[in-house]
Amino acid sequence: MTLAQVLLDARPFADPVARLDPDALPPPDVATIHAPARMAIAEAIAVVGRERRSQMVLITGDPGMGKTHQLAHLRRRADGQYVCVDVPPLKDLAAPFAHIARYAVQGLAPAAAPGRRLWDTLRLVAAAVRADAHAHDDDDVGERIDNALIGGEQFAMAFRNLAQQDPSLGALLYKRGRRLAPLSALPADFGKVLCRITDRDAERAIVDWLRAAELADEDLAALDLRHGVADEARAFEVLRALCVCSTRPVVLCLDQIESIAGLVGADGVARMFTALMELYQQAPIAIVLMCQTQQWIELRKDVPLAALDRIRVLPPLAKPTSDEAEAVIAARLAPVWTASGERPPYPTWPLTPTFLR
Repeated sequence: MTLAQVLLDARPFADPVARLDPDALPPPDVATIHAPARMAIAEAIAVVGRERRSQMVLITGDPGMGKTHQLAHLRRRADGQYVCVDVPPLKDLAAPFAHIARYAVQGLAPAAAPGRRLWDTLRLVAAAVRADAHAHDDDDVGERIDNALIGGEQFAMAFRNLAQQDPSLGALLYKRGRRLAPLSALPADFGKVLCRITDRDAERAIVDWLRAAELADEDLAALDLRHGVADEARAFEVLRALCVCSTRPVVLCLDQIESIAGLVGADGVARMFTALMELYQQAPIAIVLMCQTQQWIELRKDVPLAALDRIRVLPPLAKPTSDEAEAVIAARLAPVWTASGERPPYPTWPLTPTFLR
């Protein structure tokens, strides 16, 4: 097989990063490309994690400069340190909170079961109720919680397994803990749902409620609720509560925000950024925005001033340097040559360094 045939079969440049598949590996990269932007995003996430203070960063650049690549890199390097949530452009002018909440819940509470962050929060509730029970010499309640609450944070999953052996424990925790932190800081309906996760039979209803799905009357009854997440106010409360519950920084990623104006016009832009500002002000969150440079100049006219004052706008992404361009092409081609067992005349063959520069 000739070297040219190897490249035709492998097609090493046919997989654009623009795909929104969080499980797919991004293509080979060069760490120095757009390093300031990556450092700014990392710094914003660190502030949220360290100070529980919201941050909003905007990355601009011409088409093809690597904005979506930055999000792919952000997802890839999370490694359990933060939670990335991808939110596609707003399509429904009337419901920006429900739109953001729907995708946030998908990232924060997987469909298979409520996420660990809910169990971490319930564990804090259990610890608070146990301390209150001991303070009031309520040995029965204290002992019942002791049976599920073992060790420190490293035993969080043991707490889940033991708590689910006592399905009615959650109802007790809500009854005794709703006036104690952290439960007192959460919306009442969310607190009820949180405490119901001790009942395995309620897990599906819990996830559906969080996702703003329409629930049957029996599912609402199982969660001791009267209403689902059917309006903007409840959608916002669920989203805020999920951010507050998360022990790791939540990173809300909105790519191609220039498309908002094309989908829902100036009104939609204002509504989306108003929703983001409400979330920014009431929940610890990092918001990362991507927009084409020229489009942002036009778009920002419709963005509320309160949001503009809080968005950190980074310098536009620039083209790679000649050395970076050469390194990127070589990185893309290296796996092809390794897999084929062929040895090219030079790492970027057939693109000469002179051509690339």
